[in-house]
Amino acid sequence: MITVEEIKGILNEKFINNYQTITRVSERTDNNSKISMLESNFEVFNYDDGILKIINNSKKQGAMCAVDAIDIQKDTIYFIEFKDGAVFGAKPKDKYQLRLKMIESIFQLLDVLDLPLNKFKEFLDLKKVFILVYNEDNAYKGIYPEEKELRYNEYKRRLEKYKETQIYSDVKLYNKEKFEEKYINKYSYI
Repeated sequence: MITVEEIKGILNEKFINNYQTITRVSERTDNNSKISMLESNFEVFNYDDGILKIINNSKKQGAMCAVDAIDIQKDTIYFIEFKDGAVFGAKPKDKYQLRLKMIESIFQLLDVLDLPLNKFKEFLDLKKVFILVYNEDNAYKGIYPEEKELRYNEYKRRLEKYKETQIYSDVKLYNKEKFEEKYINKYSYI
């Protein structure tokens, strides 16, 4: 049976160079700018732009969609996506892209860990939390102020389907300030 501790050990052994600061991992990648969404020395595994580039290049395979970061704290694997642009008023294809990242990140991690597909059920039983971190200034572009709460709740319910199907143990949506408070500050001293 695979454990969270074993996964952390494999990532530390194979990909320690991809253990990078939130500042680096939260950089925008859509327009070649080096603007970070968050400034923090807190370190996570750079999943999308680090580990997966190495794996996909070595296997000469096309990239799947993936979240920006993976972090392991205690008995939980966190899959973290940073969105600096529109979130709640995003185009349908962008919303679909995020849900695809949630699913394909799981399959990619099985590949990174060299876990056979018959271990998938064991992996699903592990505690996994998806966190979407968004920039409040940009997340509601194109939405009237009175619609904000409604759009937020609709979006959260859609993502929570992955919790209901037990792909993720929990799904959280944090603006960047709340992420610093609830996640970075919580785990900075462990």
